[in-house]
This record gives sequence, structure tokens and C-alpha cells, in this order.
Amino acid sequence: MNHTFAIIGAAGYVAQKHLEAIKEIGGQVIAVTDPNDNLEVLDQYFPDCEYFKNTADFEAFIKQNPVDFITICSPTHLHFEHIEISLGLGINAICESPLVLSEKQLNALIDLEEQTNKKIYSVLQYRYQPQIMKLKEHFNPNEKHTIELINHTYRGKWFAQSWKGDAQKSGGILTSLGYHFFDFLSWIYGKPLSLQLSEQTESSAMGKLELEHATVSFSLNNADRNNKNIKKRRIAINGITYPIDANTGLFTHCYSNIINNKGIGTSEIKNIYKALEKK
Repeated sequence: MNHTFAIIGAAGYVAQKHLEAIKEIGGQVIAVTDPNDNLEVLDQYFPDCEYFKNTADFEAFIKQNPVDFITICSPTHLHFEHIEISLGLGINAICESPLVLSEKQLNALIDLEEQTNKKIYSVLQYRYQPQIMKLKEHFNPNEKHTIELINHTYRGKWFAQSWKGDAQKSGGILTSLGYHFFDFLSWIYGKPLSLQLSEQTESSAMGKLELEHATVSFSLNNADRNNKNIKKRRIAINGITYPIDANTGLFTHCYSNIINNKGIGTSEIKNIYKALEKK
């Protein structure tokens, strides 16, 4: 069966990864919407799909041309609204991470799923990274693990002036640079117990995340100008360093699981929100 998709936020950086994954699984994108009409990327994947500059016209089209899934790649602060649109149309949603900005919003979406009998799937590609899957498989609950997490990446001046640099829209540094890592670590090492910050600015955060079976010391930084040509990303568990590579192939794993009813649902991501709100 060839599954059909529509995309909200098709002009953004991450959308290409979704387009590629959909094509890889044999899916078809029939419509996209984005206020930015710089959409040459569609020519590589689905040049015949319909384009709508505003969401209202997109909704009207989808009502007449239903799809199996609506993929949401819009800015984080718009995810809740766009998921509501998807489920309101009676269509399952696939949403980029972070899914929403608070545990309160997550709980509201769980209620909405029950009301509409539709599903919301999170794209958490790190959970499909082979090394992380091995860590999950060989996890020993009788041990207390020590973990060091470093995620440093250079961002230019544009970052602070965009929605990504606005904590009210992006969730701030803990969410923008920590979300995926805190997610898979709590997926493996258990529920969050506390989060303590030793440093926090608009561009950096340091501290400790205490999980049921691990203590995570973390350093997050998106303005590391001393290493502006280098993305510094490191996970060390009990002194052993593990390579963490979020290559685009992981998105295909996400989509393959979703279309086979094995995607990551809202009930499976509660730990990440409990972690972020324990500070």
C-alpha cells in the first residue's frame, strides 16, 4: 500500500529529511503548505504536489483530498496548532521534535487523541541509531550509570534573531539542544528524578540530570565561537565514548515504523517533559 502525506512547513531545513524518508518508503506527498515559497527542494522528490501559501487553503484542499498522514515541520511554537488542524481533519499527525513546549500541552494532545481517535507520532530518530538501540538492549537496571553529554554547535547572529533564538518559541537551550538526548537517555535509563542547572544563559546550559538508573552531566552550547567550524557532540557512558550520528537514514526508520503502527506515540515521550520541567 502506498501511503499519502501532506506537509506543513515544507520550506524549512528539516523538511527535506522528511521528504526523503517518505520517498524511501514509497509514500506520496500530495500537498504542502508554507508561507515561504522557496520550495525548489520539492523538485527532487515530489514535483507534482500541490502548494499552498496559507494554511486555510491547505486545509480546504485536504478536506477534499484526504491523506493518511500530515507531517508537521513548522517552528516548534506552532506544532500544537498544526497538530490540532491535522487531528481536526481526521488525519494522523507526524511531528518533528520537540513535539510541543510543555507537559501541559502534551497532556492536552493526549486528550485530543482520545477525542478524535487519531494518533500523534513523534520523530525521535536517535532512538533508531544502532548504538543507542544496543545500549537499550543491553541495559542493566541493577547498575547506576555515569553519563557525560556534550552538545556544542556554532550558530551565527541570525540564530538569536530567528524564532529558534526566542525561548518562548523554541523552548530555550535545554529544549533546542537537549531534547533528543534527554529523550533517549530517559528512554534507556528510566524516569527523571531531578534536573539541576549550574549555568544557564540564552546560548548555553550546564548541569546534571538525575535519572532512575543514571546521573547525566551535560554541557549544551550553541555559540561556541572558538570551534565555529566544528560540531562537538559526545556521549560517554561509564567512561566509554559512543558515536552518535543522526544521519538522514534514521528518518526512514521512523517512517517505516509509523506506517506499520509502531511509531513513537505521545504516551511514550512523557519522560522528556518531566525531565525538562524538573529544573
